[in-house]
Amino acid sequence: MLAKVKALIPAQIRRRKIGSSVQIANNKLPIELLVEIFLYCLPTDRFPVASSSEAPILLGMICRVWRSVSLNTPQLWAKISLSCWYPLCIWESESFHRFGIHVWIRRSGNSPLSFEIEAHYEKHISAPLLTFALQAEAHRWKAVHLGTRCDCTEHILQMLCIPGKTPMLTDFRFLGDYPCTQFKKPITCASQLSIVHLRSTNNPFLRSDRFHALRELRISINLSGISTQEYSSTLLKCPLLEILEIVCPFRLHETETVVHTLQHLRTLIIEGSAVELLNSFDTPVLTSLAISTVSMSHVQSSERVHLSRFLLRCGGELQRLRLSGNFISCDDIAKSLRHTPMLELLCVESYMLKGELTALFCLQLVHFEILVTQPRTNQTLIAVDAILSQWKGGRLKECAITIIRVHFHSLSAVLMLQDVKECIQQGLQIDHLPLPYPHQQGWWVSHLNRVFP
Repeated sequence: MLAKVKALIPAQIRRRKIGSSVQIANNKLPIELLVEIFLYCLPTDRFPVASSSEAPILLGMICRVWRSVSLNTPQLWAKISLSCWYPLCIWESESFHRFGIHVWIRRSGNSPLSFEIEAHYEKHISAPLLTFALQAEAHRWKAVHLGTRCDCTEHILQMLCIPGKTPMLTDFRFLGDYPCTQFKKPITCASQLSIVHLRSTNNPFLRSDRFHALRELRISINLSGISTQEYSSTLLKCPLLEILEIVCPFRLHETETVVHTLQHLRTLIIEGSAVELLNSFDTPVLTSLAISTVSMSHVQSSERVHLSRFLLRCGGELQRLRLSGNFISCDDIAKSLRHTPMLELLCVESYMLKGELTALFCLQLVHFEILVTQPRTNQTLIAVDAILSQWKGGRLKECAITIIRVHFHSLSAVLMLQDVKECIQQGLQIDHLPLPYPHQQGWWVSHLNRVFP
């Protein structure tokens, strides 16, 4: 009945009535509750941008009460992404450089300040007012994310090399390709950092003597000729490390292996051609391991040996294992699982599903994922059919949960299969692969391969 009545009310009046009632209801909310709601409106996968289409600026455009609350909530303005996203490219806005950034910073009060500088055109080099404004607030930097080659990066890095300038900084991510050869000194705030992401061809920031508080390190060094000893010895500076991601496109120069114990490491992710680094680690409490590599045929056997030896030595507490690449077969995986009695989740690529699959479906597994990375639907359907044959044969029903993850573009075709529909009714789950970081954060998704606009 209400819907029929609403249809007879002119649209302008209807919007006015509904808008007024919503405004009155919201104005009756306690200020403390409204503040909490506003904080939940901020983006969760990135820092907010200076745009009227999203929080926090959008919140101040609704009514006077909301504007007052938003302007007097410094936490809403404590983060900012300096990007060239549509509809506003701040790098082309002289008014933002001269006034906008100062207004934003002023609204953040004394809150710890986090900012992200993404890739952009270098139109502001002659007047770097924006980065100078950020320099003045270095004493309250909390998180600094850099993803640009622009010279404005230099203005930020200078602050990190001056003792006492950034006492609150705990999160530093340098994902651009800016040359760092002019920075001869290590960062002086190393001992207080808890998160470090580095992707650079010549990065001096690991020269610091100690990273006492570091819990998460994700690093990509694109230099050939580095030895495994140089790489692994760096980790001795991080005694409390819990998450480690290493991306290395070149094969490392193998030297005499010295094993370093990482007492607190729980998640290890290796991408590229550095599988031999496994020989350098002892990880007694490791629970998650992800390896992704594409190897030449003459090194595949050695990489299988590296993995097998590592699992024999450190697989006792492993709960999640993800393997991707042409270096290992289904039979090799089955042999390696003998050393992982606590394993609950196994992720393997579709092209590993050749031969006898029964050995993969160990009784201790409670979560099984098939990662079909090829976007071609026919290959996806072949891989899914191989799993369904095992499911129907009863070999998978001992598992508490079985999930098949496929490429997003193939998901609808897989869900249309009659066999899939029947298996779903019996407990099988079908889902898509995690999207690239930061949109979706699977535990094994690389944070270093993020593409900036």
